[in-house]
Amino acid sequence: VLPDAQCAFLKNELRRCERAWVLVHQQLDPQEDDSHALKNAARVRRILEESGKVRHVFQGHYHPGMTQRVGTVTYHTLPALCEGEMVRYWRIEGAGIGDFQIREVVDTL
Repeated sequence: VLPDAQCAFLKNELRRCERAWVLVHQQLDPQEDDSHALKNAARVRRILEESGKVRHVFQGHYHPGMTQRVGTVTYHTLPALCEGEMVRYWRIEGAGIGDFQIREVVDTL
């Protein structure tokens, strides 16, 4: 759960910026199994969408990784580094918040 004080902090910070990426450990876009998501993920998503300033959220906690769009925000769930014989990670390349590409890199251990 993201506490009330942190939700208020997030709203305030988003008011102060022009655009933002959000990085969070637990998922904000739960699937069928929501054990990987914040308990109040819907509330946090609403804050992000209503700000109009967040287009991308980078998150973890769901080991396979995935990308999906919910409303106006794209949620990028990074794959876990701790499973299997391959190391998968993402490399974000580009000029900044509005101009970037995500490239998945796979290396053997």
